Amino acid sequence: MAKLEADDGGLEELLARHLVGRSPSCDLVLKDPSVSGEHAVFAWDGEQWTVRDLSSRNGTRVLGRAVPAGESTPIALGDRFRFGRSEASWVLVDAEAPPRTGLPATVAEPRSLSGAELRFEVSSDEEHAGWSVVIGSTEHSLGARAHTYTILTLARARLEDANLPDDAQGWRVADDLARRLGITPEVLKVYVYRARKQLEAAGLPDGTQLVERRATANQIRLGTKHVVIHRI
Repeated sequence: MAKLEADDGGLEELLARHLVGRSPSCDLVLKDPSVSGEHAVFAWDGEQWTVRDLSSRNGTRVLGRAVPAGESTPIALGDRFRFGRSEASWVLVDAEAPPRTGLPATVAEPRSLSGAELRFEVSSDEEHAGWSVVIGSTEHSLGARAHTYTILTLARARLEDANLPDDAQGWRVADDLARRLGITPEVLKVYVYRARKQLEAAGLPDGTQLVERRATANQIRLGTKHVVIHRI
């Protein structure tokens, strides 16, 4: 999977469309105030990776050169990127094509959340949590993202309530859940949105059902009971 490496050695795995900016809804969130809310986007065009500056205030640079606003520029292994006026940089250290999403047309397997299984891997110290979705015989890795631990927590709630009737399993008050996770209710909503979009990109058009909501009670829960959690 394609990766960016930060100056501090941190790695960012690229989705087929990877939004960069200061907004918490971005895939790569940068806190520098010179970075626009939605600043740039990395994308796989079927043959190569590209980067496009989204008409940001302070521009995007590749190898020191400004990327023309609104234009997609091909990029290559080893290219270095800077966003806004920040001197922090990222290098493309792996230019592999993104994993295929969805299923081959010749394979008749379920493509709905109800026919899929969510698998989570969490380290013993709880510092790392990754997840994947299994559709029939195909497992799609979803990696470890900022929102993964939130979805893992909802999966644990569903399992904790497994002895209850299905319609009573896993419901938690959203504000209480946000406090437990050390985030704001607004960030919780962003994390849910991003997790849903990941499932849609993995071939589940009903990924929006990943998290169900009871608006009047401000409660949410994981929309499936088909979950497995592994310690690593």
